[in-house]
Amino acid sequence: MFKNFQVIVDTVQKSKLNNIVVNSNDLKTFKLSLTINQFNKPIDLTGATVRIAIVKPDNKTIFQDCTITDPTIGTCEVVLNSQAFIISGVYIAEVMIYYGADTVAITGRFSYSVAKGILDNSTVESTNEFQSITKAINDAEYLIEDMRTNGTGIDVEARSGVQTVTTQLVVDTENIGEDSKAWWNPPTQPAMPWGSNGVPPSDNRDPEAFINGLYEPLRLAHPDYITRTNLGLDQSGTYPIWRYELTPKNYTKTIIISGGTHGNEYTGSFCPFRFIYHLVNDWKKYPQLTKIRRNVRIIVHPINNPWSFKNNKRQNSNGVDINRNMDSYWNNITGTSYQIGGTYYKGTAPFSEKESQYLRDSFVEYSEALAYLDFHTINTINAKYINFTPRHKAQFRHIFNDTIQRLWKTGDTIVNGTTAMPTVAVHAALTHDMTTANPEWYNGNYGGNRDSTEMTKCLEWFGNVIIKACDIEHKTTQIDETNPFSIIMQYDKLATPTPIIVDKTAYNNVNHATYDLNLKRHGILKAQGKVTFTLSAPATIGVNPIVYQVNHPELGFSDVKDKTFNEELRLLPAGTHTINFDARFPVVPDNHNSATSARPEKVKFRLRMKSSTGATTPVTIDAWRFYLDYIPSEHGTPTKFVDFTGMEAQAEGSDFVVVFPDPAKYGIGLYDD
Repeated sequence: MFKNFQVIVDTVQKSKLNNIVVNSNDLKTFKLSLTINQFNKPIDLTGATVRIAIVKPDNKTIFQDCTITDPTIGTCEVVLNSQAFIISGVYIAEVMIYYGADTVAITGRFSYSVAKGILDNSTVESTNEFQSITKAINDAEYLIEDMRTNGTGIDVEARSGVQTVTTQLVVDTENIGEDSKAWWNPPTQPAMPWGSNGVPPSDNRDPEAFINGLYEPLRLAHPDYITRTNLGLDQSGTYPIWRYELTPKNYTKTIIISGGTHGNEYTGSFCPFRFIYHLVNDWKKYPQLTKIRRNVRIIVHPINNPWSFKNNKRQNSNGVDINRNMDSYWNNITGTSYQIGGTYYKGTAPFSEKESQYLRDSFVEYSEALAYLDFHTINTINAKYINFTPRHKAQFRHIFNDTIQRLWKTGDTIVNGTTAMPTVAVHAALTHDMTTANPEWYNGNYGGNRDSTEMTKCLEWFGNVIIKACDIEHKTTQIDETNPFSIIMQYDKLATPTPIIVDKTAYNNVNHATYDLNLKRHGILKAQGKVTFTLSAPATIGVNPIVYQVNHPELGFSDVKDKTFNEELRLLPAGTHTINFDARFPVVPDNHNSATSARPEKVKFRLRMKSSTGATTPVTIDAWRFYLDYIPSEHGTPTKFVDFTGMEAQAEGSDFVVVFPDPAKYGIGLYDD
């Protein structure tokens, strides 16, 4: 007697949900009768082999062969062994159809639930290794059952041997070092010409053959680490677009990589695969890869544009350049080459193409990703190392700059530019604050076209960029908050009925000579510059730049408005003059305030001036140039004001007083520690 459940699965569409619940104490009675469709029509299973892969609630994976019952209508069945319902919880399954050694079709996933049986039977820990171990599990089932019923089957010596091997495996794993900052010298790579090493033949260039020949063997061998998602068909309606997820058990960050945005840039697709290959198979050999394998989830889009891969084109089936079809700056590109029929045709609207939409949605799904790398091959610029990052957007560019610097040799040509185009990378950077780039490769600079020498050198460039991207710790917003920046303030008087004047004998703010900053870190604000003005009569002119913060307990407006730490005072004749100033101020972050709190808020720069002639003969401002430089600092006292005035008779070292911070209040001495 079987518990027989009918399940319909599809190779390109989501599988129909089934309400399947079994008991963990069921034994050889859990049967699945499968109907395998493609676009809701039965698939022909003649000559095929069918297997089912099941991920258990403990994230361990098992495999089992299915029996084909009628190949012409795509039906098969499997009686699941006890490993498929050994513990309670939700199980995720997918069906794999093999046609020969190099063609595999995978169905959409379905799930079933296992309720814990009342009887407390012994359980056996299943393996999380890959397929080859599954057969050993099945062979051991009769021993497990014998242990349940008779208590025999595995003697003490055998158990001890298994325990010894397991312990040694744990020790070996724990002894693997991690070092993501070290330079990675990849091993010699195999050549990747058309028709060899998993690459489809040149007269075919089938993107599915590329996926099945390279990525699928990795996934099938490591289902506990690698999964994949069918995002849907491309714009042509012909080719599925796949996304692979390489997920460590306890990852701490995520990055995204892709190739084939321009399908005819084949090295940009082939070389990233070689990195994934070594990450999956050789992570224990290289400390750089060990850290990634254990800590970084990598999302891979192997071919963003499969139709162009197949047809050796830059554009998709609509003639659209996917790397000009995103939203950022789309309206800015208006030349003929971006219009229909042009090399860089941008499409009818941002995200008008399926390929662009899938990438956009993937970024939303993995919006926590810290980096996105879109690899390309270029034929318009002959340079050794080529990279483009988003213009006017904070980026952790050191991962590219450091890699290029390490690779550079005398005579090498480098292109390390920025872009303000509606590219995939620019979209990810501006919309999701990722560090992004288009690392590119020019074929033929090393060896032949994708021969062993060239693939090895390309992998050194692309691979080390990926490794450094995996070492990023923050979104790019962190850069804006932690790095220095400058503000340049400019004014030139034109013909105006309302010039800016100084007509007070005491210091007052100069109209428009103001700037507010919202800072998120402690630091120093340097205020340098010059102001040019015209006097109609001799006068004593004072120029006094100040910086204050509302609610600051010591550097509020009333505290600093008349301080002369940075004053420049000049007695000048009639005429046009320029006074320079150079000042420093401690600053603290802008704080949120409620109705009952009063914490320091925005940093406010003001230029204050006075004239001895006052309103009698006002001073006319002709021009100014001010330079505000913010320097983050974790120093407890980033700025100290000391005054030597009137201390000429004192011995050096005691010929000044600390004016700020208040030495009596804070114990600030004459000397630094």
